[in-house]
Amino acid sequence: MRRILRYLGTLIGAFWFYFGSAPGFELVMQTPWWKLLIFVVLGCLMFPTPPSMDIRGWQEINSLNGASWSLMWEYVANIFYALIIRRLPTVMLGVIVAMSAFLTLDLALNWDVFSLLEQRQWARYTVIGGFGFTPDQIYIGVCRLIYPFFGGLLLYRLSKLRIRLPHGGMLWCSVAIATALSMPCIGGDEHPWLNGLYCALVILLLFPAIVATGAGSPLVGKRTTALCKFLGLISYPLYITHYPMIYV
Repeated sequence: MRRILRYLGTLIGAFWFYFGSAPGFELVMQTPWWKLLIFVVLGCLMFPTPPSMDIRGWQEINSLNGASWSLMWEYVANIFYALIIRRLPTVMLGVIVAMSAFLTLDLALNWDVFSLLEQRQWARYTVIGGFGFTPDQIYIGVCRLIYPFFGGLLLYRLSKLRIRLPHGGMLWCSVAIATALSMPCIGGDEHPWLNGLYCALVILLLFPAIVATGAGSPLVGKRTTALCKFLGLISYPLYITHYPMIYV
């Protein structure tokens, strides 16, 4: 299903490509149809393209559907898991999660320990990025991927960490997610590090707590179960196909 949706997202991006000729997309009208078709094939194969091959102007991994960058990194993580991580003991997985938490802090708090974030001063103290194929964007993509992915695996293994709410688990998890994602940028120009700290706390603590609560709390009622199933089925298709509309 994800493969079909990946194709669909790229095809939608190709269909709307020449409609996205606003300022910032100067390369669109310079791209011939045959080059566009090449990028359709590359996008369907999840083949990342460097900035030198950009056909839109945003230097994305997939110029037709920028949102597919996260799916590409998810494939990388799944391959890494299948070959190595699944054989590691839980303690070693915990060490990897701790190291990935450090990478999250390095990105969100703009520590720049590895001197890879100098090109993203406009996005300091955020976790924005990961959608390009340059050293800094690759690093950001890894930082954004590794803690949620392997942290989720660790929570799965440590099933005793599940938080059980006898009633209203779905409601409280939904409120927590909506509140966290609705929070505006905090700190302003005087204290921008507060926004980075907020991002780090949400990623490292709040989201794992929500996942643990969702896994440990029972669903009550057929309507609630049906609603959760529907939202679960529709969430990824909406994500992987919506971005071409944003270009337009």
